[in-house]
Amino acid sequence: MFVDSVSREAPGGAASERSKLVGRAGVVGAGTLASRILGLGRDVALAAIFTRDETDAFFVAFTLPNLLRQLLGEGAVSGALVPVLSDTLEKGGDEAAQAFFARARGLSLLALTVVTVLGMLASSSPPATTTCPASSSAPSASRAPSFRTSSSWAPPRSAWRP
Repeated sequence: MFVDSVSREAPGGAASERSKLVGRAGVVGAGTLASRILGLGRDVALAAIFTRDETDAFFVAFTLPNLLRQLLGEGAVSGALVPVLSDTLEKGGDEAAQAFFARARGLSLLALTVVTVLGMLASSSPPATTTCPASSSAPSASRAPSFRTSSSWAPPRSAWRP
């Protein structure tokens, strides 16, 4: 209904462009809604399956990845990249903008790879619950929950104890 009212008000080709914009915004909104619903389902499943100490460990483990996502995906990098990309598109055209975006994407992939490898190497250190507990009621090193991993590169749990 909103698309129809926009298309009646806009002259000529702008109506088509506005309806495309509204449709794209609807897709983003639907994706965001689906993500929130799936996140709620994840949290409910975690609460039902695991103990409080285990869920604390889960949330502590995801603190750094969530921080990186907020900074790099939703914050400073996006705010800096979009104006530069727009300026490149305006001054250099489509090919220059695509080349810039390809370089930015390649740099992002390189940064992601480095952070991933560093995270994998750091995972051989003591568990997150003993290093940076989520709350004052987090388990001590001697009472840390036992986690099993399906990754073949992770050291055995006995390697974490001094």
